Amino acid sequence: MVRAMMSAMVVLLLALPVSAVWASPAYRVVSEDGDSAALRVTVRLDARQSEADLQAIADEVRAHLPTTKVVRSVLFYLPATALTEKAWAEVRLSTPPAVTISGVRLDEEAAYRAEVASDTRPRVGVWLTSPPALTGRLTIYRDKTGQPFAEWRLRSGQMTTDALKELRTNQGRRFVIVDSDGGYYQLSSNGTLELGVEGRKIAIAEPLKIASPAVAVRSPAKAAPDTASVVQSDAQKSAAEIAKLPAKAEGAAPAHAKPAVRRNAAVRKKPAVRQADATANDAISRALAQQSRSAADNFRI
Repeated sequence: MVRAMMSAMVVLLLALPVSAVWASPAYRVVSEDGDSAALRVTVRLDARQSEADLQAIADEVRAHLPTTKVVRSVLFYLPATALTEKAWAEVRLSTPPAVTISGVRLDEEAAYRAEVASDTRPRVGVWLTSPPALTGRLTIYRDKTGQPFAEWRLRSGQMTTDALKELRTNQGRRFVIVDSDGGYYQLSSNGTLELGVEGRKIAIAEPLKIASPAVAVRSPAKAAPDTASVVQSDAQKSAAEIAKLPAKAEGAAPAHAKPAVRRNAAVRKKPAVRQADATANDAISRALAQQSRSAADNFRI
């Protein structure tokens, strides 16, 4: 009897259409571009998806269009990414189909979140970087003396660390890269981080949401206790503190002593002297300098 019931259930599942078995992740079609014989469809996602789900969404998008339209590729954008920027992922509906993810993948996001959960350093915030910046995880933290540093771990596994100088401007909280040619990180009120050089925006990094409370970080000026929800990112908590503090003129910030690290995340000239970075500094310096020049040309403001 049990065997007969199991067989009937299998037959029923096989008879169901694919759409009834596969629960499609939330998405919406934003635009259709190009000739009907070579259409490019742009899709906005609510969150990162696996390669298998991206392929399934692309197939579903193609299936819902008239047969007179030939979809060549489907571009995927995350919620905070402007459509003028590079797509987070693309599915080319060729034979065989090809999935390309330029930004941080779903599995990488989970791995970064696990790493941050075990990081006990006082943090200002953690962000995910994607093109036009190099793909990876960017952490701004403080050492025992309160000196801020930016640690950038790339998808390749290479890592670079830069000393920062913190300023408070009318636009909010800014971290200038020491001994750089104008490289900076600007923290916005919504928790995103602007990467730029000499006043030109290069890219926007999204905050990595942390499921557990982060180590409390206080700037040199006294701040009120942070009451943000534990599901907020470190960056969003820091941004909430900005509104509680008076703004200072950018030029009024005190000069810091010359740190041991002398590398610029946007434009680099000299290799680092810190042992932790010594193995990768040449490769990272060349990659970041080349990426920065390309990004500055395409995303000049």
